[in-house]
Amino acid sequence: MTDAQRAVLEQALMLPPTQRAELVERLLESFGFADRRRLDALWATEVEDRLDSFDRGEMSALDAQDVFDEIDRSQGAWTSAFWPQPGSSSGLPGCT
Repeated sequence: MTDAQRAVLEQALMLPPTQRAELVERLLESFGFADRRRLDALWATEVEDRLDSFDRGEMSALDAQDVFDEIDRSQGAWTSAFWPQPGSSSGLPGCT
């Protein structure tokens, strides 16, 4: 990984979860997947099915802020276990 890539990664890891998710989405879009429209249509159908199920009382929901708060609380443990902190070594051979 170049110094420039590392700097971008370190900045990205400081973003809140929703902003990181948006960044990931934009990066994936940049690859120009041929089936992107079909996948988007499938996800739109899935979302509608889930909303209908929720409206019928077949599933419940969690408050988004509670979910994001839990992500923030657990991020330190997850990050240290699965992703090196910015500026630290990954611990993997050949990777820093």
